[in-house]
Amino acid sequence: MRRGVNAWCFPSEYGTDAVLENAAKIGYEGVELNLDEGGMDPFRMTEGEAASIRRRAEGLGLKLPSLSTGLFWKYDLG
Repeated sequence: MRRGVNAWCFPSEYGTDAVLENAAKIGYEGVELNLDEGGMDPFRMTEGEAASIRRRAEGLGLKLPSLSTGLFWKYDLG
């Protein structure tokens, strides 16, 4: 079993880099990042930006096994 943490567990002012760096420093093995219209906007993020986040996580020894989002509160799938 691997230990991971959701990015919402960190202070709201933390950007993706700060979340990844602190998760690695604490000893987590994975991070669940959050898609939202502020930081990691799935409507605007490029493939290059996503690849950069992946490389940053891998460089810190972290896995990115899943994503979460609160966007479904605003954008109903039904």
